[in-house]
Amino acid sequence: YQQRHAGELAGTGLSVAADSHQSLARIDTVRAFLKAGIPFAKISYLRPLLEDGSARLTDPSHLNSYIPFVLETETALVKEELKGAQHLSVIFDGSTYQGEALAILVRFVNGEFEIVQRLVRVHILEKSVNGQELAREIVTALSTHMQLPASCIVAAVRDGASVNGSAVHMLQDIMYPNMKNILCVSHALDNVGKRIETPLLDRFLHWWVALFSHSAATKLAWKAQTGQSVKSYSRTRWWSWWEVLVQLYEHFNVLLPFLTHLSSSPTIRGHLLEVLQDGQDLTTLRLQLAVTLDAGKPFVTSTYDLEGDGEAIVTAYRRLQEVLAASALRNYPKTLAVAEELAGGNQAEVNRLVATANSFVAPAIRYFQEKFNKRDTEMFQLITLLKSLRIFCPAQANEIRLTAAHVEELRNLPALDSDDGIAQLQEELPVYVIAASDAVIDDNTSRLQWWKRQSRMPAWLNAAKIVFALVPSSAAAERVFSLLNSATSDQQHRLLEDHIEAALMLQYNRGRMAFT
Repeated sequence: YQQRHAGELAGTGLSVAADSHQSLARIDTVRAFLKAGIPFAKISYLRPLLEDGSARLTDPSHLNSYIPFVLETETALVKEELKGAQHLSVIFDGSTYQGEALAILVRFVNGEFEIVQRLVRVHILEKSVNGQELAREIVTALSTHMQLPASCIVAAVRDGASVNGSAVHMLQDIMYPNMKNILCVSHALDNVGKRIETPLLDRFLHWWVALFSHSAATKLAWKAQTGQSVKSYSRTRWWSWWEVLVQLYEHFNVLLPFLTHLSSSPTIRGHLLEVLQDGQDLTTLRLQLAVTLDAGKPFVTSTYDLEGDGEAIVTAYRRLQEVLAASALRNYPKTLAVAEELAGGNQAEVNRLVATANSFVAPAIRYFQEKFNKRDTEMFQLITLLKSLRIFCPAQANEIRLTAAHVEELRNLPALDSDDGIAQLQEELPVYVIAASDAVIDDNTSRLQWWKRQSRMPAWLNAAKIVFALVPSSAAAERVFSLLNSATSDQQHRLLEDHIEAALMLQYNRGRMAFT
């Protein structure tokens, strides 16, 4: 077994006491079940399939004893991979799970100019933590467990929760001088949606989600009526309610007959019918639904575009500018169509209805514009950083006619804020300008792979590896929590922390470095 995995275990200091084929088979089984998120209790049902003539599995409680070894091995293999990383960002967030679940990830660019993200720690805490306690957990994960040098941590990506911000400030002061505080753009855009003032639509949406939450029959009835499965709502997904609203808008004309003939959930159904059968409420609901979809569209599309694990750090500024322009333009076709239908050809009434609809979203638009332009906000500081980093997209560098002043703006990132480093970038600037003018970059082209070929400008090449180690969203941590929710059913909430952490690390890291 050690011979089969010698390449993976090399340098980790770990070994397997290969005293029997049975032990090795049990380790493989435990790892496979953890990676697949299958409860160990299911082993009894799969025993005939898993056992062969010489390897016998024990009961699930005994197989649990192999979990610490599997976790230790995965941790050691991740640690080994991180030894080659010179610049890393840390992404972290917390989620309520048996108190508080903390997920910590790292991101870097490897020697092949590929972006790599690794889950390095999942910690189930007994209660919520304060900023100092959170900072201590991050230091323990990065510096103690992963043994990463403090100088290689170039950024911390987190959402807008005050405890997260407090932790980052402490980390910057006492441990990681090169750490840039990066506020999650997706979280900030999601906060815009929370400031849309549509109380009637909010109540209707709440009742609508509740109608389907515990009734398979209602879901089947909706699919029979519309040919579509009902869209679900998740509190852990940004803008997830948006998809529900889109479906409501597209099938608005069938809501009344669907609810009228539905027999389940009479109380909730009654609330929904009361709105649809009241003339004034129906008008208000239609306007609120239409204007929310119109005004929210640029925020939603940008949130989804920026929450990926790719190269969004150099395109985020442009996306935010597009959102700002759309919010100022206020081109709301759905709202206008609804207003014209309701007004019956009366233009004055159309104008009144449109103005009413605009008032529902005005607080959200105003909030975003203030965050974007007000200099003393974290959002403005983030936008300033994103604006400076856009020059690492060759296409954008060519568009803005890159100058020495743009290079100076890179001092916004502490890891690039050195006189010698800026001087080297300035010296190589003409080479980059020429190369960028010939670059062909589209949505299907990797900017990093373009940079990999630019050996004539080593200072820019090294800076690019630092920049692409950054990400403008903490969505990676949210994806860990999605794995946590899917991997632990209601019957599994008493799983030990080692079990949870091993399962999530194997699933998120895809297990390619552990036993295969």
